[in-house]
Amino acid sequence: MIFTFVCFFKYAGTGILLSIEAIPVLVRASLSSFIPRSEIGKALAVLGILESVMPLVGVPLANSIYAATLGTFPGCAYLFSALLDFIILIGFR
Repeated sequence: MIFTFVCFFKYAGTGILLSIEAIPVLVRASLSSFIPRSEIGKALAVLGILESVMPLVGVPLANSIYAATLGTFPGCAYLFSALLDFIILIGFR
């Protein structure tokens, strides 16, 4: 974890992370509620492709951020990931 100094916060952060992992399920449920029935398959196919391609973009990006900030702030890559998760969660408002 980024700023964790107490062991309890590591476990609490893991619990929060598990709730963030539910985002793809929420996205699929939201899509199926406002897309016409004839288009649901196409939309879920595009979503599946995007979910498959994102690790190809995200992992090198996180690695480059980590390598660039290793000497000054090694947790910056995790903070960047948390920022992206926060932006996604705001989209569900």
